[in-house]
Amino acid sequence: DMRTTHYVYGGIATRYDEIGGAESWLGFPTSEEKDFVKGGRIQTFQHGDIYWWRDVGAIELNEVVVQYTGLICYAETDNDQSSASDEPYVVLGVVAPGANLSTRTPIHEGVDAGEGRPGLIELYRGKPNGITLSAVLLEHDDENPDRYKAAMGAAVAAASTALTGAIAATGGGAPIAAIVAPILGALVPVITEELNRALDLQDDTLGEQTNELTAKELVVLAARTQNSTKHGVGYKVETPSFVREGSEYRVYYSVVPG
Repeated sequence: DMRTTHYVYGGIATRYDEIGGAESWLGFPTSEEKDFVKGGRIQTFQHGDIYWWRDVGAIELNEVVVQYTGLICYAETDNDQSSASDEPYVVLGVVAPGANLSTRTPIHEGVDAGEGRPGLIELYRGKPNGITLSAVLLEHDDENPDRYKAAMGAAVAAASTALTGAIAATGGGAPIAAIVAPILGALVPVITEELNRALDLQDDTLGEQTNELTAKELVVLAARTQNSTKHGVGYKVETPSFVREGSEYRVYYSVVPG
Protein backbone atom coordinates (compact mmCIF):
# COMPACT_ATOMS: atom_id res chain seq x y z
CA ASP A 1 0.00 0.00 0.00
CA MET A 2 1.61 3.25 -1.16
CA ARG A 3 0.09 5.08 1.82
CA THR A 4 2.21 3.14 4.32
CA THR A 5 5.33 2.39 2.31
CA HIS A 6 7.27 5.50 3.36
CA TYR A 7 7.17 7.47 6.59
CA VAL A 8 6.97 11.27 6.54
CA TYR A 9 8.18 13.04 9.66
CA GLY A 10 9.59 16.26 11.13
CA GLY A 11 9.36 19.57 9.31
CA ILE A 12 8.57 17.85 6.02
CA ALA A 13 5.61 16.04 7.60
CA THR A 14 4.31 19.29 9.08
CA ARG A 15 4.29 20.96 5.68
CA TYR A 16 2.88 17.86 3.97
CA ASP A 17 -0.04 17.83 6.41
CA GLU A 18 -0.58 21.60 5.98
CA ILE A 19 -1.13 21.28 2.24
CA GLY A 20 -3.39 18.24 2.50
CA GLY A 21 -1.11 15.22 2.76
CA ALA A 22 -1.77 12.45 0.26
CA GLU A 23 -4.84 14.34 -0.99
CA SER A 24 -2.63 17.27 -2.05
CA TRP A 25 -1.08 17.71 -5.50
CA LEU A 26 2.04 15.91 -4.25
CA GLY A 27 0.28 12.57 -3.74
CA PHE A 28 1.92 9.77 -1.78
CA PRO A 29 5.60 9.66 -0.74
CA THR A 30 7.82 7.55 -2.97
CA SER A 31 11.02 7.60 -0.90
CA GLU A 32 12.33 8.03 2.60
CA GLU A 33 13.66 11.43 3.63
CA LYS A 34 17.30 11.95 2.54
CA ASP A 35 20.15 14.37 3.10
CA PHE A 36 20.25 17.23 0.61
CA VAL A 37 22.62 20.09 -0.20
CA LYS A 38 23.57 22.85 2.25
CA GLY A 39 22.49 20.80 5.26
CA GLY A 40 19.01 20.27 3.85
CA ARG A 41 16.67 17.32 3.57
CA ILE A 42 14.48 16.10 0.71
CA GLN A 43 11.61 13.67 0.37
CA THR A 44 10.12 12.71 -2.97
CA PHE A 45 6.44 12.24 -3.68
CA GLN A 46 4.43 11.10 -6.69
CA HIS A 47 4.26 14.53 -8.27
CA GLY A 48 7.02 16.58 -6.66
CA ASP A 49 9.27 16.96 -3.66
CA ILE A 50 9.45 18.67 -0.29
CA TYR A 51 12.75 20.32 0.62
CA TRP A 52 13.68 21.41 4.13
CA TRP A 53 16.42 23.60 5.57
CA ARG A 54 16.61 24.90 9.11
CA ASP A 55 16.84 28.54 7.97
CA VAL A 56 14.04 28.48 5.39
CA GLY A 57 11.75 25.66 6.53
CA ALA A 58 9.90 23.25 4.25
CA ILE A 59 9.18 24.05 0.60
CA GLU A 60 7.10 21.91 -1.76
CA LEU A 61 8.12 22.08 -5.40
CA ASN A 62 8.20 19.95 -8.52
CA GLU A 63 10.30 21.62 -11.22
CA VAL A 64 11.77 25.07 -11.70
CA VAL A 65 11.79 27.23 -14.82
CA VAL A 66 14.78 29.53 -15.38
CA GLN A 67 14.22 32.41 -17.79
CA TYR A 68 16.22 35.24 -19.29
CA THR A 69 14.16 38.37 -18.64
CA GLY A 70 16.17 41.21 -20.17
CA LEU A 71 19.13 43.57 -20.01
CA ILE A 72 19.67 47.10 -18.71
CA CYS A 73 22.10 49.68 -20.07
CA TYR A 74 23.61 51.82 -17.32
CA ALA A 75 26.18 53.45 -19.63
CA GLU A 76 26.68 53.30 -23.39
CA THR A 77 29.83 52.37 -25.28
CA ASP A 78 32.22 55.24 -26.03
CA ASN A 79 32.19 54.85 -29.80
CA ASP A 80 29.76 52.65 -31.67
CA GLN A 81 30.85 53.34 -35.24
CA SER A 82 29.48 56.91 -35.01
CA SER A 83 26.07 55.69 -33.83
CA ALA A 84 24.30 57.70 -31.14
CA SER A 85 23.06 54.53 -29.40
CA ASP A 86 24.11 50.94 -28.74
CA GLU A 87 22.85 47.82 -30.50
CA PRO A 88 23.51 45.12 -27.88
CA TYR A 89 22.50 41.49 -27.81
CA VAL A 90 23.20 38.62 -25.43
CA VAL A 91 24.35 35.10 -26.23
CA LEU A 92 23.22 32.75 -23.47
CA GLY A 93 24.47 29.34 -22.36
CA VAL A 94 23.07 26.93 -19.78
CA VAL A 95 24.62 23.87 -18.17
CA ALA A 96 22.65 21.69 -15.74
CA PRO A 97 22.54 17.95 -15.08
CA GLY A 98 21.10 16.38 -18.22
CA ALA A 99 20.73 19.70 -20.02
CA ASN A 100 22.75 22.22 -22.01
CA LEU A 101 21.51 25.03 -24.19
CA SER A 102 22.82 27.93 -26.24
CA THR A 103 20.61 30.70 -27.56
CA ARG A 104 20.64 34.44 -28.10
CA THR A 105 18.42 37.45 -27.76
CA PRO A 106 17.38 39.67 -30.65
CA ILE A 107 19.65 42.60 -31.47
CA HIS A 108 18.26 45.59 -29.58
CA GLU A 109 18.35 48.75 -31.67
CA GLY A 110 18.85 52.23 -30.26
CA VAL A 111 19.68 51.45 -26.63
CA ASP A 112 20.66 54.45 -24.50
CA ALA A 113 21.92 54.75 -20.92
CA GLY A 114 19.17 54.24 -18.37
CA GLU A 115 17.08 52.03 -20.63
CA GLY A 116 16.03 48.43 -20.15
CA ARG A 117 15.10 45.90 -22.79
CA PRO A 118 12.82 43.24 -21.32
CA GLY A 119 12.66 39.81 -22.90
CA LEU A 120 11.50 36.31 -22.06
CA ILE A 121 13.50 33.25 -23.08
CA GLU A 122 13.11 29.94 -21.28
CA LEU A 123 16.55 28.57 -20.50
CA TYR A 124 15.83 25.55 -18.31
CA ARG A 125 12.88 23.51 -17.07
CA GLY A 126 13.53 20.64 -14.69
CA LYS A 127 14.49 19.62 -11.18
CA PRO A 128 16.46 22.18 -9.16
CA ASN A 129 19.78 20.33 -9.10
CA GLY A 130 22.09 23.31 -9.73
CA ILE A 131 22.83 25.31 -12.88
CA THR A 132 25.31 27.66 -14.52
CA LEU A 133 24.01 30.58 -16.58
CA SER A 134 26.55 32.13 -18.96
CA ALA A 135 25.99 35.38 -20.80
CA VAL A 136 28.20 37.01 -23.43
CA LEU A 137 27.21 40.61 -24.13
CA LEU A 138 28.00 41.97 -27.57
CA GLU A 139 27.65 45.25 -29.40
CA HIS A 140 26.44 44.47 -32.92
CA ASP A 141 28.55 45.76 -35.80
CA ASP A 142 28.71 43.60 -38.92
CA GLU A 143 29.18 40.04 -37.69
CA ASN A 144 26.54 37.30 -37.93
CA PRO A 145 25.38 36.93 -34.31
CA ASP A 146 24.54 33.25 -34.80
CA ARG A 147 28.27 32.53 -35.03
CA TYR A 148 28.49 33.57 -31.39
CA LYS A 149 25.56 31.31 -30.56
CA ALA A 150 27.52 28.43 -32.12
CA ALA A 151 30.56 29.37 -30.04
CA MET A 152 28.44 29.32 -26.88
CA GLY A 153 27.07 25.95 -27.97
CA ALA A 154 30.58 24.54 -28.09
CA ALA A 155 31.38 26.02 -24.67
CA VAL A 156 28.33 24.62 -22.89
CA ALA A 157 28.77 21.25 -24.60
CA ALA A 158 32.33 21.04 -23.23
CA ALA A 159 31.13 21.99 -19.74
CA SER A 160 28.22 19.57 -19.95
CA THR A 161 30.58 16.74 -20.88
CA ALA A 162 32.76 17.61 -17.88
CA LEU A 163 29.70 17.66 -15.59
CA THR A 164 28.35 14.36 -16.88
CA GLY A 165 31.75 12.74 -16.42
CA ALA A 166 32.08 14.06 -12.88
CA ILE A 167 28.61 12.77 -11.95
CA ALA A 168 29.35 9.35 -13.46
CA ALA A 169 32.65 9.17 -11.57
CA THR A 170 30.82 9.32 -8.23
CA GLY A 171 28.97 6.12 -9.00
CA GLY A 172 25.61 7.60 -7.98
CA GLY A 173 23.91 6.88 -4.68
CA ALA A 174 23.63 10.50 -3.54
CA PRO A 175 21.05 13.01 -4.81
CA ILE A 176 22.23 14.53 -8.09
CA ALA A 177 22.16 18.01 -6.54
CA ALA A 178 24.60 16.93 -3.83
CA ILE A 179 27.02 15.63 -6.47
CA VAL A 180 26.68 18.74 -8.61
CA ALA A 181 27.17 21.33 -5.85
CA PRO A 182 30.99 21.14 -5.61
CA ILE A 183 31.34 20.82 -9.39
CA LEU A 184 29.52 24.00 -10.48
CA GLY A 185 32.44 26.34 -9.81
CA ALA A 186 34.81 24.13 -11.79
CA LEU A 187 32.61 24.48 -14.88
CA VAL A 188 33.14 28.24 -15.14
CA PRO A 189 36.75 28.11 -16.39
CA VAL A 190 35.77 25.36 -18.84
CA ILE A 191 33.12 27.64 -20.35
CA THR A 192 35.36 30.71 -20.32
CA GLU A 193 38.30 28.92 -21.94
CA GLU A 194 36.13 27.55 -24.73
CA LEU A 195 34.54 30.95 -25.34
CA ASN A 196 37.92 32.70 -25.44
CA ARG A 197 39.06 30.18 -28.02
CA ALA A 198 36.00 30.70 -30.21
CA LEU A 199 35.09 34.38 -29.86
CA ASP A 200 37.79 35.92 -32.02
CA LEU A 201 35.22 37.48 -34.33
CA GLN A 202 34.26 40.98 -35.45
CA ASP A 203 31.49 42.17 -33.13
CA ASP A 204 32.61 44.03 -30.01
CA THR A 205 32.50 41.70 -27.02
CA LEU A 206 31.52 43.67 -23.93
CA GLY A 207 32.19 40.83 -21.53
CA GLU A 208 31.21 37.41 -20.25
CA GLN A 209 29.60 36.55 -16.91
CA THR A 210 28.63 33.18 -15.50
CA ASN A 211 26.22 32.87 -12.58
CA GLU A 212 26.20 29.66 -10.56
CA LEU A 213 22.94 28.81 -8.81
CA THR A 214 22.94 25.93 -6.33
CA ALA A 215 19.99 23.63 -5.77
CA LYS A 216 19.06 25.50 -2.60
CA GLU A 217 19.21 28.84 -4.38
CA LEU A 218 16.97 27.54 -7.18
CA VAL A 219 14.38 26.26 -4.70
CA VAL A 220 14.33 29.45 -2.64
CA LEU A 221 14.31 31.70 -5.71
CA ALA A 222 11.41 29.80 -7.27
CA ALA A 223 9.24 29.44 -4.19
CA ARG A 224 10.14 32.21 -1.75
CA THR A 225 11.69 35.14 -3.62
CA GLN A 226 9.60 38.05 -4.86
CA ASN A 227 10.18 39.47 -8.31
CA SER A 228 11.99 42.83 -8.56
CA THR A 229 11.75 45.33 -11.39
CA LYS A 230 14.22 47.90 -12.78
CA HIS A 231 13.70 49.95 -15.94
CA GLY A 232 10.84 47.68 -16.97
CA VAL A 233 12.84 44.45 -16.54
CA GLY A 234 11.49 41.94 -14.02
CA TYR A 235 14.01 39.62 -12.38
CA LYS A 236 15.17 37.58 -9.41
CA VAL A 237 18.85 37.24 -10.41
CA GLU A 238 21.17 39.87 -11.91
CA THR A 239 24.67 39.41 -13.26
CA PRO A 240 27.64 41.50 -12.18
CA SER A 241 28.21 44.48 -14.46
CA PHE A 242 29.60 44.04 -17.95
CA VAL A 243 32.02 46.97 -18.14
CA ARG A 244 34.02 47.57 -21.31
CA GLU A 245 34.54 50.34 -23.88
CA GLY A 246 32.89 52.84 -21.52
CA SER A 247 29.70 50.83 -21.25
CA GLU A 248 28.00 49.20 -18.29
CA TYR A 249 25.26 46.61 -18.68
CA ARG A 250 23.65 43.92 -16.57
CA VAL A 251 21.69 40.84 -17.62
CA TYR A 252 18.67 39.53 -15.72
CA TYR A 253 17.03 36.16 -15.00
CA SER A 254 14.01 34.81 -13.19
CA VAL A 255 13.37 31.46 -11.51
CA VAL A 256 9.75 30.34 -11.07
CA PRO A 257 7.97 27.08 -10.18
CA GLY A 258 7.48 24.76 -13.14
